[in-house]
Order: sequence, then structure tokens, then C-alpha cells
Amino acid sequence: MEPLRRFASAPGGSRAERLLLAHLAYWRAGTGAGRDEAAELAERALSRGLLGDTSAASPAFAYAVFVLIAADRFARADEFLVEALDDARRRASTAAFVVASSLRSLSPTGRARSRPPRPRPARRS
Repeated sequence: MEPLRRFASAPGGSRAERLLLAHLAYWRAGTGAGRDEAAELAERALSRGLLGDTSAASPAFAYAVFVLIAADRFARADEFLVEALDDARRRASTAAFVVASSLRSLSPTGRARSRPPRPRPARRS
């Protein structure tokens, strides 16, 4: 992966660039890069259409979202995961739904939205 670092400045305008950015984000996060650097790569891949190139079941999508969650960018990760869950439902893809749901469970904001409402205690008259 080291020779591919030179592509870290790729704009993400093509499918190949988005896939590369997602994998670079994950690799950089695991090799000591600052979380902001890795998250920026992941966000560039996702915001420029990575989900449309693949699905939530793809390693590239999972890597990019995981990097955002690890960088505490929960709200942004949740935006992509909501989109991924909708996409999984449209495609009727069990694998994509499971991956997106599993990733969402790692995010505190995603978990909070996924919980059923608590029953209210009965009022005493």
C-alpha cells in the first residue's frame, strides 16, 4: 500500500479513485496516521459516491465508514449508514443490510436511533 500513498490527494471523481481512497483511509488509520487524515480520505470517498459504486456489503464501504466511526465522526458516519440501509432495502440485499446495521451499532448516535422507545410508566391518579 505504501506506493499508493501518492494517490491520497485524488479528488474521488471516479469509481477507481473512490475505492482507492476508502482502502487508503483504512490502511492509514491502521498504520499510525492521524485520525483526521484517515477520516478525510474516507469522507472524500463516501461523499463523492462510493455507495453508488458498490454497496454497503463491500469492504471499501465498510472500511470507510469504520474509519469515520473510529475518528468519532459519528453524525457523518450515520448519514452514510442511513443511506446504506435505504439502499440495502431497495436492493433487497441482506448482506448489505447486515453490514450497515452492524456498523451502525458501533456508533453511539446510530445506537440511540435504533433503540425502540422506552415504555412510559403508568400514571397514578
